Amino acid sequence: MVATSASALLIVENHRPRMSHTADKTDAKFYKMIHQLIESQRKTNRRGQDRNPFVSIQQIAPLYGQSLPNRSDFFKVRCNDLTTRGFSFFINDAPDFDKLVIAFESPAKTIYVHAEVRHHRKVLLYPKSGRIETLDDYARYGEYLEGQAALHTREAGIPMTLVGCCFTGRFY
Repeated sequence: MVATSASALLIVENHRPRMSHTADKTDAKFYKMIHQLIESQRKTNRRGQDRNPFVSIQQIAPLYGQSLPNRSDFFKVRCNDLTTRGFSFFINDAPDFDKLVIAFESPAKTIYVHAEVRHHRKVLLYPKSGRIETLDDYARYGEYLEGQAALHTREAGIPMTLVGCCFTGRFY
């Protein structure tokens, strides 16, 4: 069963009955968990919402249809940031899916949230410093490699794809 977090309505084959009181409490707990994850470090972005660093390893799976993917469909990604509306993560190549499920894992439980891919772009990720540099194209990465060969003292960047997603609901 899928419920939208924003409207607190259950979606069952285009029918939208009211959520139970239990589901409302579960959503409140989910939002509390998200706020706890992001409250420590805050910075504002151009979208007018708080974007907070969220450097952690979580698991995602492409979402096809309305059912929770099999556990074997999930794979690990490095998350970059988190807001109350979405998150971003790194993968090797551009995603071949538009919808996904992220499994937010905590010691107490795992919460499954579905999201839509809003954008993606090639970047250089500097793992030690956490710095991210946008790559306009692979030709620029070739120039970067030449510069790195000359400067052995600098941290090497890893070419990755930064994927930005917005939350669309949660699985119960």
